[in-house]
Amino acid sequence: MVLTSQQQSDVRDIINELITDDNFLSKFAECVAGKVFERLDKKIQCLYTKSTELETEVVKLKSENLNLKNRLNNLEQNQKLKSLKIIGIPPETEENTKVLVQKKLIEKLKLSKTSFEIKRCYRLKSTEERFGAVCLE
Repeated sequence: MVLTSQQQSDVRDIINELITDDNFLSKFAECVAGKVFERLDKKIQCLYTKSTELETEVVKLKSENLNLKNRLNNLEQNQKLKSLKIIGIPPETEENTKVLVQKKLIEKLKLSKTSFEIKRCYRLKSTEERFGAVCLE
């Protein structure tokens, strides 16, 4: 739609009148502010809801984390109950720790090979080589 020169002039005059009318500007500003506040309120409510959900999730995760820590601690304590630390077996070059410990147990404690089972056997770090230690599980 093309406006005539007269129509364009009339539109300009109406806009100029509105821009200079304090009552119109006040209502226009109030209307715009109302729309802005409505949108902000919706966004704030959405953020509040999300924040509440996240806080609930954090509490849940903290509880799960504590339970997992307790379970891990119990498992570690239980594992320690099933292990034996032997001190005084000096390391040998290219040793098979399991075989070495089996030999020492049979030799020193006069155990038969079938009277015990070693699931895992490994060296523990020691500050002094001559007091080498192994852990049996």
